[in-house]
Parts: sequence; C-alpha cells; structure tokens
Amino acid sequence: KERLNDLPILVDLLKEHNVVIYADPEAYAALAGNYPANLLCHAEAADFGKEFLDYKLAIKTVASIDAAIEHIIAYSSQHSEAIITHN
Repeated sequence: KERLNDLPILVDLLKEHNVVIYADPEAYAALAGNYPANLLCHAEAADFGKEFLDYKLAIKTVASIDAAIEHIIAYSSQHSEAIITHN
C-alpha cells in the first residue's frame, strides 16, 4: 500500500498506448484524476486471473508480500504477474 502514491507515475506511459486498467478500490482511488477516465475501470473478481489478450491489466492492492503471493496463487494466469513493493 506504500506504493499507491507512486501508481500514477508507474502507469503513466500506459495511457499513450490506450491500456485499460481494471483497478481495485484503492488503486482506482489513486488513479482517478491521474489516468484517463475512459481507460480506468473498477475491477471485479473475474478480472483477476483473466488473460485479456489485449492492452488491459488488473491491479490488486495488498498489505503484505504474503497477501500478494496468496493473490497470485489464487488468480495466476501463469503468464505475467508482478509484485511492486517499496523494498
């Protein structure tokens, strides 16, 4: 959660390529007003683990590395998951 303030910077270049972001409530709040509204959507559970095959991604905010690993185990597409952390 420490990186939420950095999220608009981390995804900034994605808007140039019209990447649609499906964001959980915390990520959505961090991106609202900082990412094009037409490219920002509220994520639903079905969005995690989905292989979009398009310029789309889903962002889930978690409080710990253990929660991140649990989320990836539960929803992994086994293709392109990432964990972004402060340290």
